[in-house]
Amino acid sequence: LIAGAKDERDPMVATIALDVDTHVITVLRSNSAAEASDVDTGADSDSSWIVWAQDHDGPDNTAAFDWTIYAFNRATQQLHVVSRATLADVSRRTATVELKPRLANGRVWWAATVTDSTGAKCTCTYSAAAAGGVPRLEAVDTLYPQPVPGAGSGPEGTTVYSECPDEAAT
Repeated sequence: LIAGAKDERDPMVATIALDVDTHVITVLRSNSAAEASDVDTGADSDSSWIVWAQDHDGPDNTAAFDWTIYAFNRATQQLHVVSRATLADVSRRTATVELKPRLANGRVWWAATVTDSTGAKCTCTYSAAAAGGVPRLEAVDTLYPQPVPGAGSGPEGTTVYSECPDEAAT
């Protein structure tokens, strides 16, 4: 995947996948002119799917406020949105650190910082079927989920390793 814009002279016009064996480039998603300063913050793939997170805040932000996770089906060449920041969290500028979606067992896994109606923050781990569906809250106070492919004992039948955010440990 291309990493995104480094500045206004180098706009991000699309997210692509490059097959290093065949040198074939696949355009996964073309960006609008308004998304020229977006940055892809993390990606994962398997034989069926390519998933990535796109930060709409520009290349110089240290944490994503306005983000979207996309999934691209390799077989059908179809693209869909897995999840995105809520309008409330975007307006509150709720920062999500290192948004890096991961794939395992047909699901996309990620951690995001969200706020409730009182403005209280929680960094939570979510998952959603790569083929589409409603994201599910899997765990609270967790960062950097690392799901393990294959049968497991955790949520959705998948073993998932993660870290505890600093603020949750105190």
